[in-house]
Amino acid sequence: MVGALTLAAVFSAEVSAADAVLFMLSTSLSQDLYRRFLAPDADDARILRVARGSAIAAGVAGLAMTLVLPTVVDALKIFYSLLTVALFVPVVGGLLWHRPGTTAAIVSVAAGTPLTLAIHVATAGRGWHGWPPVALGLVISAASFATVSMLRRHA
Repeated sequence: MVGALTLAAVFSAEVSAADAVLFMLSTSLSQDLYRRFLAPDADDARILRVARGSAIAAGVAGLAMTLVLPTVVDALKIFYSLLTVALFVPVVGGLLWHRPGTTAAIVSVAAGTPLTLAIHVATAGRGWHGWPPVALGLVISAASFATVSMLRRHA
């Protein structure tokens, strides 16, 4: 009986975490990306359709990852590597560099994140010449952030 209750509690926590992640992804994609950059004049019904579609796409991507990745730890390594590459350079660069601009942050995320994932997939997570994918992604992200920031300053 205690074992069944413990298993139910663990399952409940996992479902709650998955629900929170899907909600976060669908809200971020529909509000922060779609409404802000792609369709500022979109009505609420359109935003709701985008949110639902992104939740379905994220759920399918999660399911695909469970079929491809051997362990949860491997999935977490990829997730936290991508999160580090996507957030570290724009946040630290924004704090330390005088007025880098939104464009630099967006380009940094757009360059570093997919290239980190591509390097991880291409090298089976080993990296390139002793450099792990996350380190290479940070270098790419920082280089693109600095380049856009300097070009913006000279423009």
